[in-house]
Parts: sequence; structure tokens; C-alpha cells
Amino acid sequence: MLILPLQFEVENRLKRIRKSTEPMLRKRSIYDPVRRKFVRATPEEKIRQRVIRTMIEELGYPKGLIAVEKEIASLGSSDPSRRIDIVCYTPGEGGLRPLLIIECKAEQLDIHAKRQVLGYNDAVGAPFVALAGSGGIQTFWREKDRIGSVPFLPRFEQLLGELCKI
Repeated sequence: MLILPLQFEVENRLKRIRKSTEPMLRKRSIYDPVRRKFVRATPEEKIRQRVIRTMIEELGYPKGLIAVEKEIASLGSSDPSRRIDIVCYTPGEGGLRPLLIIECKAEQLDIHAKRQVLGYNDAVGAPFVALAGSGGIQTFWREKDRIGSVPFLPRFEQLLGELCKI
């Protein structure tokens, strides 16, 4: 019988500790609507979450077709250590297939970042790739013997429409 009051006391103290530390944790974390959890708010993660929110809330990307930090190995590569920041799928023959991959960078976007995302795409085979940074986002695609690009992320319907032309 003495155990119950002691257990009650411990549970109350834990609740008070959680309430007092919750604001600190929220300052250092950010909610990911795709993974449905709070994640550490690193500079790169803040960019990733800004892109995800824009995709879902403004550009019409279905949340159910977006994956975050997807292992490249699960998409056909032999390197299990590499992850793509954001993958957007489209329904296709035989199930879902990658439509767009996005690499997010906290630092300035440069040729190395572009090579990285294009290298990832060699393994994945998405028709569109994008680089996102603090200065904006750029979307790329292959057109016959060159790479086309625009300095923004197109709407989901636009990518699907362009997919028919590629």
C-alpha cells in the first residue's frame, strides 16, 4: 500500500518535469508532418520542413506520396548509408515510382550539391530533381542531351503534365 502513494508522487514529479522542459524541446525541434513527429531543428531540417510545408500547403503535393530521408538502397542503389531528403512518388504501372527527389542544404547551393543530387538520381531514376537551400529552390530535368531547369518548385500537377512530355 505504501508503494502506490510513492508511485503517484514520482509520476507527478515526472509530469512537472515534462511540462517545464517541453518549451525548451519545442524550441530545439520542429514538427515533420510526413513522419508525424518532432525532429531536431538543425539548419538543414528547417529548410526541409519549409519545403515540405510549401509542397503540401501551396503546391498540391499529396502528403501520402511524400517520403522523408528515404534510404537510396530501398530505391535501387547498393549504398545503404545514403538518404534522399525528400522523395515524391507518382502512381505508375506496378505501384509507386519516384517522380521528384529533393536534396536540402543549409549552406550555399553549388556545383557539388548539384552533382550529389544528380548522382543520387542515377540510382533512383526520378524524372525531376531539385536542390533547396536558404536562398531558394531549383528544379532540374533531363531533356534529350541537356539538363533543363527552373528557379522554383513546380506544382504537383505541372510535374505530372511535364512527365507526359518527357
